[in-house]
Amino acid sequence: MQYLGLFFTIAFLTLNLWGGALATGFFVRNRFLALVLAPWLWTSILYCGETFHGLGDLRWLGLITTLSSATLIALSANWNPGRFFQQNQTRLEAWRAVFAPRKFWPALAIFGGIFCYGLLWRLAFPSIDGSSEKIPDLMYICSYLPGQGVPAKDAWLSPYVSVHYYSFQYYAAALLGRMLGLAPGYTYNVAFAVIVGLTGAAFAGATTVVAKTMRVRCALLAVFLFGGTGVSGIVHLFYKEPTLWSGMRFIGSAPYDKAPIGVRFQEYANHFKRLELPGEPFSYSIFLGDYHPPLSGFYLLCVAILAGGLYEVTQQKRFIAIVGATLTWNLLSNTWTLPLQGAVIGLWCLWHWRKADRFVPLLAVGAGMIWLLALGYLNPFIAASAEYKTAFRLVSSGDHTPAISFFLYLLPTIGIGIAALCSGRRVGWYIGIGVVAALLFSEFVYVDDVYSGEFERFNTTLKWWPWIASATVLLAGPILLEQSRRKSVRLVGWLLCLYPCLYVYDLSAQWIRAPKPEFGELQGSRYLTQDEGNRRLIDRLKAEPKGLVIERLNKDSYTNTACLPLFAGDHLWLGWFGHEQLWHGYAGDIAQRQDRLMNFFNGDMAEAPGWLVSEKIDYILWYQPADSKELWTKISEAIRADYIWCDVLTAPDGRRIGFWRRR
Repeated sequence: MQYLGLFFTIAFLTLNLWGGALATGFFVRNRFLALVLAPWLWTSILYCGETFHGLGDLRWLGLITTLSSATLIALSANWNPGRFFQQNQTRLEAWRAVFAPRKFWPALAIFGGIFCYGLLWRLAFPSIDGSSEKIPDLMYICSYLPGQGVPAKDAWLSPYVSVHYYSFQYYAAALLGRMLGLAPGYTYNVAFAVIVGLTGAAFAGATTVVAKTMRVRCALLAVFLFGGTGVSGIVHLFYKEPTLWSGMRFIGSAPYDKAPIGVRFQEYANHFKRLELPGEPFSYSIFLGDYHPPLSGFYLLCVAILAGGLYEVTQQKRFIAIVGATLTWNLLSNTWTLPLQGAVIGLWCLWHWRKADRFVPLLAVGAGMIWLLALGYLNPFIAASAEYKTAFRLVSSGDHTPAISFFLYLLPTIGIGIAALCSGRRVGWYIGIGVVAALLFSEFVYVDDVYSGEFERFNTTLKWWPWIASATVLLAGPILLEQSRRKSVRLVGWLLCLYPCLYVYDLSAQWIRAPKPEFGELQGSRYLTQDEGNRRLIDRLKAEPKGLVIERLNKDSYTNTACLPLFAGDHLWLGWFGHEQLWHGYAGDIAQRQDRLMNFFNGDMAEAPGWLVSEKIDYILWYQPADSKELWTKISEAIRADYIWCDVLTAPDGRRIGFWRRR
């Protein structure tokens, strides 16, 4: 039955995406760009509306858009419903010439194939657990699911609003869930597959304007979807038991323990300060399953290159405005790559310096339009971001990447950049200079955030290196593989571009060998609900009115805590303590919240009844191993005047499982 529900969900998604692309196609006459631009454009309009007033449950909107999409599809297939369309026959035929079903299906099929690839990974490993950033990502989606407006209330720090982190990607996932009436965990996993499919489609669309032959387009897309880092082909020489994680965190704390190469390389690494300098390419992100902002960074890179390439072909000014719009979308979704995106667009403007008087205003118009739509969020977001006091800094002498490690990890990117310089093409020379400059910039400049010590450059390399590698493959790859006048350069280009695809071996091994006990459980909570007490508690909370919840706090992040209420659709008074401190600039009241929670659940809070009522706590969960019978009696006596106990289950060890509900 669950797969039948998934089938209808995919059908509705496809229908709405197709209809959104057709509607966008009235302004953008390119199949791929209309397909991948539509979610950003139409979501921006709804986002704007919700900065004024929350729209709540949007299943009614899902019905309207589905019917409208079906109408547009029929119209594209030669249906002629009335006089208005007869009077605009010329424009209608021009639109049909591009978006008729027989012409649009290749773009839709590419999206569908990549969507299914991403969905297969989520079907195999659907848990939204504390192993990475999945639970915080779910929390952000849950912040927007009630539809109470933008900025939304922080689902982990009620009643404060969420203006401390990127919003747009999470808002889009919640919008999908609201329109289709999906549960939080289900929304997360489906939205992840959607953004993977759209990002892949955007990359494929960009290859249609930068590459001429199908084999080159397929090769570039394969590198993007399945390619790893520069150590993908040799990681087994360094570790006895390498994992998919090993190649991404090659420059880090994990020791190289395999003789002879790994042991010798560890001796080399010991001469340098231990640094955590990771990167997460798109291929690894698909496996990891984090619905995290870097996904938008890849997506917007491809949209900008696709729109810019279309301008080069058609000279239509609207494409310049679309490139400009990606800057504001980057600010809303993944600010880390905004400097890189801005630099690429700046170099493009420099290439057309004779047209600067037209380029700059059109870029500003595109960026300004999206800024205006998101103004209600951007104003408080920028004010909150200023509190972080992040800034560009020069890398200190002790924090540079060891030379050999840098070369091995970024080998394909370095090689492609140098080969582009030798391609014999003027544009290749400029792109090669850009690649080398970007790599040097990433090595000598970093974003100084709250991390320090061995993690000083952690976030910078994590976000920048994979983005630079993807941009290099997309921009320089076609020049090396098909446009270079030198056969030797083309041969080297093929080797460098396809070498990262050796990562397919590790991806396949992970898929085959890893156990899949939760296959198909797209709710993402199976690791919790396999315990009967947790399952009954989630089911009961779903049946109760939505409210504000507290539960016993685990002091550490990256644990399976502060998530059970999220799966039920409720918000918490305090979630992962470390994350909320980080996002709110280590505000003192967050530490005090943690102390209050610990005191309350240990039965040491004398003013418990008044405190609970003053904070408007609706539910107090009691289900964890530390929630003993003795503490239950003590707390129940203290708060019985204001809260009533709801018994859900008695655990085998005699513990009571349930919650107190405010009278």
